[in-house]
Amino acid sequence: MYNLAYYYIYLLVKKKNADPNFYAAGIVFLTILIHVSFIFKIVQVAVEFNGFKQVGGSYLTNKLFIMPILIIPLVIVHKYYLYTFPQLEAKYKKTQLINLSNTVLVFGQLIIPLLAAILLSIK
Repeated sequence: MYNLAYYYIYLLVKKKNADPNFYAAGIVFLTILIHVSFIFKIVQVAVEFNGFKQVGGSYLTNKLFIMPILIIPLVIVHKYYLYTFPQLEAKYKKTQLINLSNTVLVFGQLIIPLLAAILLSIK
């Protein structure tokens, strides 16, 4: 699922982006982050857990604490896909990936869990 998304995004941005590998890894990382957040939201609603306390005093301070933590998995995803890129290229080279069904699949796996998590958040 994530391999298809990575190679699809890579093909979309390879002509216009200086580093399409990092861009595609960023989209895959965002997709993984949304999926993990969606699972966390389902558990949160199921057990009526109210969430975590704020680390700092403001919203900006919390975001500044979270950013360095998120950079580490992003770099790991990027390094993983740099290592497995030749296998992905060999696997998908003979197929036409840029079509409507793959577009719906790739962006659907990004948008549908996000919308579902937002709807679960509304009380």
